Amino acid sequence: MIHGAIDYAGMNGRSVTLSGWARHVGSEGARPVDKFTLAGRDDIAINTTDRDINGTPGCGFRLVLPSVEDLAALWWGGLSLNAEAAGEVLTLRFWDRREETVLEIITLHLVGRLKGKVDLATLQDAQNAKRAREAIRSFLDTTSTTQAQESIIVQRGATSHDSEVTIGRDGFLFLVGGSNNVLSQYTNSEDSPTTKRWLTTIRARQDYCATRGIQFFQMIIPEKQSIMPEFFPTRLETPTKLLTAITHDLKSEPFFIDCWSILRDLIIKRGIHPFRKVDSHLSYFGAEEIIRKFCEKIGLQKDIFCKNFFEQSRSGDLGKKFFQGDMLEHQLAPAEDWEFALDTPELTYIDTPKQGHGDTVMEWRARCPLSPQTLLIFGNSMFERGGAPEGLSWWMSRIFARTRFVWSGNMQEKHIEEFSPGMIICQTVERFCLSVPQK
Repeated sequence: MIHGAIDYAGMNGRSVTLSGWARHVGSEGARPVDKFTLAGRDDIAINTTDRDINGTPGCGFRLVLPSVEDLAALWWGGLSLNAEAAGEVLTLRFWDRREETVLEIITLHLVGRLKGKVDLATLQDAQNAKRAREAIRSFLDTTSTTQAQESIIVQRGATSHDSEVTIGRDGFLFLVGGSNNVLSQYTNSEDSPTTKRWLTTIRARQDYCATRGIQFFQMIIPEKQSIMPEFFPTRLETPTKLLTAITHDLKSEPFFIDCWSILRDLIIKRGIHPFRKVDSHLSYFGAEEIIRKFCEKIGLQKDIFCKNFFEQSRSGDLGKKFFQGDMLEHQLAPAEDWEFALDTPELTYIDTPKQGHGDTVMEWRARCPLSPQTLLIFGNSMFERGGAPEGLSWWMSRIFARTRFVWSGNMQEKHIEEFSPGMIICQTVERFCLSVPQK
């Protein structure tokens, strides 16, 4: 019997990279399948990888679809990705945890190229359909002739019904509530005990790495309003006193990457927005600037950055808070001919928990690395799973020979011992600083 799935989908310009796995389990045990085929497109190469599945190496595959239209065809069944072994054939499906990612790529990237305009309610209907392929097909068939586009004026300072998100200048959305009660952190008095615990933890990490010959770096990504207070609807003293105190003490340390200064300079000196409008995460340009400064710090001088862009429409985590549909933003995305993006790294390992993001593990091997180092990252959604250049893992997995990302606020010894990194990056975000990790 053949088992397998497509468990990764990511955009590279206008092409789509897919990867996954398949193995055959028979009376003599488990082994890789004999071959992979893409029925309906024999011009697209499918490369096998040495990905290990439950002790069976060589089970992975990777392919690049030239366009989102091809991804849509694979989703609908116009194309089929098959694994073959011992006379058996299995049509591989998308892992259920990746279906939402695939649908977002199809709806936002493909619809963004259609000449017609799409109202938000129709878009939401298609996204809510999820597995209903005929509903999505019907939606895409009708959008090319949909001409109505509604617009409304929303007062600056308006908040979502749950009081978690507010609207600032030029349509920028800001997280102000949530479990970390973000806005209140800007009015908190200086917390010396928490600052001291953070400094102790970070310096202990550096000492731990130094004794083992591992290069160490610490990043703290600021909140959007800490970098762009001019766009916040009310006057705000930024950054938080806690981040200010930590940064003041560590700014001169070679292992500390001062992300506040990097991103603030980007908007003040160059007028470039480091964050997305309807999302709490970095824009392409914010991620690029952090990577640029990081490469300078470690002595990598090659110009790997994109020069040509196209406009696309995209939703975000904050834009979902106001009504049942999504808010969309127009943003610049890297062009498909960006050479650095075309060298997609091989995904060699993935471990995703049944619930939540914590302890997700992703591992890549670069095809044309700029550095022979092995990099281990302990971070969160600012690094992400490597699917797009707004996430820092996307860059690191191409820069370093081997990269492992662990979704964790703690530096975990088991991964250090198992992966034997030459470099470790620990990363958190400003709103999480109230809670100091154990290690």
